[in-house]
Amino acid sequence: MPKKIFKIFLIITIILLAILSISLIVLNFYYKDKFYPGTTIANYNVSGKTKKQASDFLNKKLEKFNQGIIFQNKDYNQKIKPELFGAEIDLEKTINQAYDKTYSGQKYNKTRNIIKTLIFKDHNDLIYSILPIKLENFYVQELSKLNQQKKETDISFQNNDFKIIPGKSGFSINEAFLTSIINKRIKNLSTKEIKVPLQKINPHDNKKEIFKTTLEAKNLVSQKIILEYEKNKWTVDQNILKSWANFALQKKRITSYPSLNKNYNTQELIYNILSSKQKNNFQYQLVAYFDRQKIGDYLSTYIAPKINQAPQNIRLQMQDNKLVILSPAKKGRDLLIEGNLENIITNIKGKNTKITLLTKTLGAEINKNNINELGIKELLGKGESNFSGSPANRIQNITVAAQKLNGILVKPDEEYSLVNNLGEVNAEAGYLPELVIKENKTIPEYGGGLCQIATTNFRAALNSALPITERQSHSYAVQYYDPQGTDAAIYIPHPDLKFHNNTKNYILIQTSIYNNILTFEFYGTKDGRSVRFEGPEYWDQKPDKSFKAKYSQIITYPDKSEKKSTFYSYYDNPDKYKHENQN
Repeated sequence: MPKKIFKIFLIITIILLAILSISLIVLNFYYKDKFYPGTTIANYNVSGKTKKQASDFLNKKLEKFNQGIIFQNKDYNQKIKPELFGAEIDLEKTINQAYDKTYSGQKYNKTRNIIKTLIFKDHNDLIYSILPIKLENFYVQELSKLNQQKKETDISFQNNDFKIIPGKSGFSINEAFLTSIINKRIKNLSTKEIKVPLQKINPHDNKKEIFKTTLEAKNLVSQKIILEYEKNKWTVDQNILKSWANFALQKKRITSYPSLNKNYNTQELIYNILSSKQKNNFQYQLVAYFDRQKIGDYLSTYIAPKINQAPQNIRLQMQDNKLVILSPAKKGRDLLIEGNLENIITNIKGKNTKITLLTKTLGAEINKNNINELGIKELLGKGESNFSGSPANRIQNITVAAQKLNGILVKPDEEYSLVNNLGEVNAEAGYLPELVIKENKTIPEYGGGLCQIATTNFRAALNSALPITERQSHSYAVQYYDPQGTDAAIYIPHPDLKFHNNTKNYILIQTSIYNNILTFEFYGTKDGRSVRFEGPEYWDQKPDKSFKAKYSQIITYPDKSEKKSTFYSYYDNPDKYKHENQN
């Protein structure tokens, strides 16, 4: 190279190096305590800014971002603050981290880092988090209104036939896609609106399968079924069978294996099946079935009442201090609802038109084998009342009820209810119409006179030192219940007379009628308790025959503790009730 040219090249090189050195010196001076060129935070350029300048700049962006992002779709358009979907942004930590990274190792690498960021840039992501529970609540409470439930194809029973009801597609929020969009907005502190992505959900329609299912259902219900028990028969016609039919979408797993070469051998087939992953797919199919609940309701409503019979305990009577059997115990029976569900469904599918119903036998709780365990040994107490002068119908009702209650057993710790033990009070039970006090009137109804039973029962329980748990006096004083204040009124279903058997043994209730005197006797085992009474006491007596009364029972237990119960009676003017001295 000629010397002249070399000198020129050398001079130019020296000049360029000088310019470069001066430029680097200037850059080093300019970017002192500032972010280097090409530095971005959350995609915002912070080159040449001090930490404070960058913080002020980005905080303005954050303030705008915190005002909210518009979420929209169809008729939905709402500005949502980031805090509502769980965004938590740590801008200070982001700036500090970016700054520390810029100036790490500056003693030796400042110039190199400046050149590096000029060429390759320095991108710093925003430090943030999204609280999953807040995001989920946002989706559920705010955006779920955009969801549209899909409707599966169904078959319903209408006008004595099956009708196919077409399905309908639905829509649901694509949460995964939406979450990714929200993350992008947060990373860039962007307030650009978000169009909420929805995904279409189609019903699992298969017209061929649905038609086939309908035919299967029609075939199932095309027969007439006879349910039998002993001599009783119930016909279940096609309309009832159709009402029992129901349909459901059934999910079936279909397992497939990788395809093999056509020329595979047995060893290759076994190897491929054992070593390959199964591919599990699902197939949906609308299937017809018999609704167990509907069949159970039919059995419970129409058949069980005609088959079920409660067992009857042995009826006892105390004669000459010995227990005598009035009537033996009787077994009961129950229709087996669950057992008959399977029985009926299996037989219908098997085309059996006559189905024998299944029952179970119920044994009586008290029978001749365990009467010695009842603890019925002696008289606990008795009550009496006089119904002389009663009309024939009233006497009939008292007689029927007394016979119904004679021989009843009350368990230890049981609360006895007179209403429950009387059962139905109607003509079929042998009762006749007679006067009763009802709604401030005295009117004839079946069972008039049963308050004579209640009053006598009440007195027997009191005298047997048993606690009374429910008792109500009459609306006005009735002659049959002297002394007043010791009466008890009942009316089906309320008011009732109740007492508690708080002894450790059974109590036998025994009734009798002699010369218009009704007697209740309670037999059991004495436990050392005693009873005394105060009253009845009367006050506030007026010329219209209204007055008040109270009667107290004091029970003394073996441990000398006492329990006092006072029964108050408020008797009104009998003239208000149209008929005097009747019940």
